[in-house]
Amino acid sequence: MIQLIALHGFLNRGDIFDHSLGHWAADHPELEFSCWAPDLFSPDTPLSADLTMSEWVERFCELVEVHTHPDFPRVLLGYSMGGRLAMQALVAYPQLWSAGILISAHPGEEDSYERQAWRQNWSERFASGEDFARLAEDWQGQDVLRGSDSRSKAYRVQEEDFDREALALALARWDRTQHLFSLEEVQEIGRPLLWCWGEHDGVYSQLYRQLREQGIPGEWREVKGAGHRVPVEAPRELAGHLVDFLKSIDLEEVEVESN
Repeated sequence: MIQLIALHGFLNRGDIFDHSLGHWAADHPELEFSCWAPDLFSPDTPLSADLTMSEWVERFCELVEVHTHPDFPRVLLGYSMGGRLAMQALVAYPQLWSAGILISAHPGEEDSYERQAWRQNWSERFASGEDFARLAEDWQGQDVLRGSDSRSKAYRVQEEDFDREALALALARWDRTQHLFSLEEVQEIGRPLLWCWGEHDGVYSQLYRQLREQGIPGEWREVKGAGHRVPVEAPRELAGHLVDFLKSIDLEEVEVESN
């Protein structure tokens, strides 16, 4: 049995993966799995952004060992912001994982004045008393997130599901300019990696083409019919890529150990 540990993106919940995992279970019952997908922004989460990045990774990996069994392969999956957190955990503790799956996830970049201004603006808005529904609509209307698929529009978020201070902190501390790993360290993870992006996501189509040209290891899969929000815009297609990738590698041959 495969043990999937899944990290969602900003302004998402762990249930963003439900449709893809449902298709996995229905279409590929021969590949059994379990999944732990913690909510990172719920009011009672033990994985809040009030921790430093190094503290967060330590706590996350400790909880992974609580929620999984050492005799079965652990596969770490991360989408968008969750993908950057996943990269951090893969780099810091590669021995915990049998493989990694990164969906629409940025490996990091140098900070800039424009990015600082973007980060400050959104962080302040989420920390303020601004109407949450309007704020969420503005966030999801950004060019990189805008999707044309009705399934993307159907993924609703409610204010009561989130700690707004945690959202604001995450924008400041988990931004793609704020991580503790380098691209060279991603190259040296030494675990099978799958990189997925939506065919209509112009930003990540170009970024992942550049990463491939730089020799970043892994399988590279474009998901048809999706923009940035691959898990909700093309859940069945994503499930097919996950299963194909996991069937193509011998997870039992990857040596793993406890933290």
